[in-house]
Amino acid sequence: MIDEAQKAKWDEYAIHKAAIDTGMRYGRNQKAREMAKKMVMKNEPVDKIVDFTELSEADVLAIKAALGKS
Repeated sequence: MIDEAQKAKWDEYAIHKAAIDTGMRYGRNQKAREMAKKMVMKNEPVDKIVDFTELSEADVLAIKAALGKS
């Protein structure tokens, strides 16, 4: 049997790791969006932006629309 103290440590570790993973994903996504905005401003084609940033085409089109670049 696992004692309660050990289970609590494992739970705390799992929560901490999940928080770090989420933060890292958010940071990468933010960086990709910043790059996409710069590329949109330079009138790069959508397929090139998708390829370089690994964002979805829908995300890139939404960024384009938000920047008023149709």
